[in-house]
Amino acid sequence: MVVGALLASVALAGCGGSKDETGAQPGVTAASAGGAVEKPVLKLGFIKLTDMAPLAIAKEKGFFAEEGLNVTLEPQANWKVLLDG
Repeated sequence: MVVGALLASVALAGCGGSKDETGAQPGVTAASAGGAVEKPVLKLGFIKLTDMAPLAIAKEKGFFAEEGLNVTLEPQANWKVLLDG
């Protein structure tokens, strides 16, 4: 049993990736470091299901506005409408 736990911990430790000294991912830059937000006005279509709740909550609590985004949530009748854009 101890051997199994040891092997599992070694296997999990081997799965961890190495980071550079700053901890930043290569190719990823922060908006504040490079300039303005690319698309400040966003229109998001959604189907009225519980999985869209995080979008509605974020809109109501002002999380999008805090990030400088003007987000409009538009309910759609079905998935086809969303896919057709």
